[in-house]
Amino acid sequence: MRMSGASARPEPEPLHLALKIGDFAAQAIEAREPARRGRAFVVVRQSAASHKSSVFARSRQAREMGIDAGMPVFIARRRLPRLEVLLRRPDFEEETRGRLLRLVETITPACRCDGRELWMLDLSGTPVQRNWEMGAFAGALRRQLFQRVGLDGVAIAVSRLELLARMQAGAARADEVRVCEPGREDSLLAGLEASFLPGLSRSCRALLARYGLRKVGQIRLLGRRSLVKRFGAEGELLFELVRGAGSPPSSRRREELSAETILDWDIVDWNLLVQCVRYTADKLCYELRSRDVHLGSLALTLRYADGVRARRSRSLAQPTQRYAAVAAAAAALFEQLCQRRIAVKSIRISASRTRPETAQLDLFESVRDRKSHSLGRSIKAIRDRVGFGGILSAAALPVCERDPTAAMQPARGERGASTINRRSG
Repeated sequence: MRMSGASARPEPEPLHLALKIGDFAAQAIEAREPARRGRAFVVVRQSAASHKSSVFARSRQAREMGIDAGMPVFIARRRLPRLEVLLRRPDFEEETRGRLLRLVETITPACRCDGRELWMLDLSGTPVQRNWEMGAFAGALRRQLFQRVGLDGVAIAVSRLELLARMQAGAARADEVRVCEPGREDSLLAGLEASFLPGLSRSCRALLARYGLRKVGQIRLLGRRSLVKRFGAEGELLFELVRGAGSPPSSRRREELSAETILDWDIVDWNLLVQCVRYTADKLCYELRSRDVHLGSLALTLRYADGVRARRSRSLAQPTQRYAAVAAAAAALFEQLCQRRIAVKSIRISASRTRPETAQLDLFESVRDRKSHSLGRSIKAIRDRVGFGGILSAAALPVCERDPTAAMQPARGERGASTINRRSG
């Protein structure tokens, strides 16, 4: 029986802390081998003797001397002749990650690791929130990270808004502490770079840069309908993120693979629409090959100029990532689905029932199938270097050139691709 004088305990204010560990692979080696502290070295994932070897992570001293992640190792050695090159040690990283987990669990049980370098801690209702000033706690936590884990290059951000803590940690320098005072969340979020928004695809980030939307505050000036019109399905996520009302997709949840072509002009021409479908299928196959997965079924979604949406799905005979099979299935769905004489504004193909590549040989695979797989791998390798527009069908050029969601290409690569493709047509 509830007592009349009893009152419900108030819910604690939300409080979130983000840890951004820069160059984790290099810091894990320093944590296990302290003698390497103070020395310039880089970490690679393959043999340093390979001409294609690039810098995966670097020590603080190497970073201060101008060595960047992704730089070819032979260029880094030209800049620093005495630079040490070490192979990545996954066992050191697992041990360091385990010690870090034991430390943060003494602070709060609500913690998670998003990727290799970002840790999110929910401090709501913990003794830390009641007994500590956040600036002092961040300083004490940084000392504990060095003494108990061996990490000395960690950016820390604290805010009542989880998204703001995540973005500030991403924007902070190594060893920097950013504490957002209550009431300033809205203004600080508006001033951050849009590139730090989590959960967005590469095409969405390229489109933000193309429109000149560099700050979160600039995106806020656009309404929900305007964002959906320009960014498709990700417009809804953008609308919620920039206002602090949404959260990025959980890394534990399987991300849906999809490709979308947003048409910036109204067309009802059947042949051109079919080419848009095949172009979208090509983009989806490139994503499948990039993630090394096969799809077992796909869904086609059409959005018309009047806002009406139509969707239909289809299962494939066997999981595949071949363009010919995916494009044929998508074209068949479009023929069944497109029954209105209204201009189509966007075409979206989603992959479902995906599975990783098993490298198992198909007993019924023909010589033509093997040549098709080899050609697909070669096309992907070229697109990885020069961008998706490096190789296109000549019939897809009008679609690609007017597709605002296409990844931004180097100017030289675009001109070369257009010339080659037009001649091939």
